[in-house]
Amino acid sequence: MVKSVAQSLVDFNFNSDPLFSFAAHPTENVLVVGSGTGQVKLMKVDVEKLQDQLAKSSDGLPAQYDVKPKELDGPDAVTLGWRTKRHQGSCRSIIFDAKGEHVYSAGLDRQIKKAKTETGAVVAKSAILDSNITELVAAPNKNFLIVGTEDGDLVCLDSNTLKQMYHIPKVHEDAISSLNHFVPKSDYQFVSTGSTTLAHVDIRKEQPLQQSDDQEDELLSSGWLDPTNPNTMLCGMSEGVVTVWKPEMNKFADQISRIRINREPVESVISALDTDGDFFWAGSFDGTVAKVNSRLGKVVERRIHSETDEVSFLDIDNEYRLISGGMDKLTIWQEGEQGNDDEEDEEDEEEWTGFSGDDSDASLDSLSDSESAESAESSASEDSDSDDEKPAVPLADIKDKLLARLEDSDDEEPPKKRKKPVKQKQQKQQAQEHGIRKFDGL
Repeated sequence: MVKSVAQSLVDFNFNSDPLFSFAAHPTENVLVVGSGTGQVKLMKVDVEKLQDQLAKSSDGLPAQYDVKPKELDGPDAVTLGWRTKRHQGSCRSIIFDAKGEHVYSAGLDRQIKKAKTETGAVVAKSAILDSNITELVAAPNKNFLIVGTEDGDLVCLDSNTLKQMYHIPKVHEDAISSLNHFVPKSDYQFVSTGSTTLAHVDIRKEQPLQQSDDQEDELLSSGWLDPTNPNTMLCGMSEGVVTVWKPEMNKFADQISRIRINREPVESVISALDTDGDFFWAGSFDGTVAKVNSRLGKVVERRIHSETDEVSFLDIDNEYRLISGGMDKLTIWQEGEQGNDDEEDEEDEEEWTGFSGDDSDASLDSLSDSESAESAESSASEDSDSDDEKPAVPLADIKDKLLARLEDSDDEEPPKKRKKPVKQKQQKQQAQEHGIRKFDGL
């Protein structure tokens, strides 16, 4: 693994009003944050000033800001565009539209509000929903705002008027933990996770197009490896792995492979938006953020967001900087040089049941043949080491022995197929609460 020396450019501390949601503007250095008290704030970030302050800092520490319910304390590199008490109870989800002209926020009051990004003025409100809201996602090319609820329902609203258009009940048995659109393949299709399943839906249909097999592990987060080419879905799991899904191979019936990230739940995942489309970020319950090479199936970099706060949120700003967030802290990262850490590399390669390359068939073959391939290589290596000590055997003798073996094998019964071991469902009670459970009562 590569040990990161990437620096934090700025830290926002939410000690007096916990962070419940945030989003980065698609084209500007602007953040919008929603808190536990229902406050929504728009913050304008002067990146050049922050970089200058970091370069001149005698202790090398980033700028620190204290985000309070009604104010922002810190240097002038970050300013408050506007703030408002938007919801009764916590602000549970907040997003920008595709152009960044409007902000959608959802609160514990079961209502969604649409506001102008420039002024914060509300331009539309939804009716009160029947269930608490967990997730929001806006369709880039249609006037669709998709809402996930604690009851496992999906609701589609008109993103202009916030009037209900479609409703799919009980997509999942429990709260919806993540939502993703399927653009550019379809403007009407979305992928959701909840409890121990993944669902592929068309909002015009009353039932999901596909419901995955029970994964026997909670799906906490999800995202496309390449958002512009949605052929690989990543899901963060409560047992510390990221599962890889390829709809073109099995239509989301089951995961294709898994990558070990941590021993703690993977609370958030997001594409690194690299040019090759191979990397993604994964945030864990223990406060670390891992950069993962999906092609190799290994963690290549690890950053410490916090030693006391989980990484519940990840985003990428308009200049491709990583942003990590938990209830106590939000960090914008500045890239730095990296150094090797071989000792941790051995631990990260401990579990990988994935694939390499783009060929789907080859990927599946590698899953079943990897063990035998390693055994064959080992045997070949041992044979080559001992060849010098053995006398050469004439080729004619070898040929005769092989033919004799083939003739004998015709009389033998074919070997019985080995049954695939059935994975037993493990009933675990997590000592910690994660995913949507952390919002209980707020």
